[in-house]
Amino acid sequence: MAKKPSKVQKDKISESYKDARKDQKPLNVKFAQQVFVDEIKNLDNHYGEVFFNAFIDYFFLRRRKSLREVQDILEKAILIKVLSYVNGNQKDVANFLGIKYTTLNEKIKKYNIKFSKSPIEFNYRGGE
Repeated sequence: MAKKPSKVQKDKISESYKDARKDQKPLNVKFAQQVFVDEIKNLDNHYGEVFFNAFIDYFFLRRRKSLREVQDILEKAILIKVLSYVNGNQKDVANFLGIKYTTLNEKIKKYNIKFSKSPIEFNYRGGE
């Protein structure tokens, strides 16, 4: 079992992102992608495994969701999070996710995502 990261290690995870947003300049998509990759690399394997197991348990065993339903939930959450991350710039979101701008618009319509220029939180239970 991997050991838990220290407070110093946790604080370093988002340091790059905080530096990028300090001056509130437009977020460079390539830089944002690198920050995202760096944060994933810095995650402790123990927490990743615990999260993954909890995720599987919650959605597939307790909630009895189909794979398609879980994919839709994740896709919507990712779209909302990335839209918030780049302050609603849909072209940056499309580039960041590696999809066409038109595909992004179709997904936004599919999930009825309403977005303002200020960040919002995703609430899975909002429709229940």
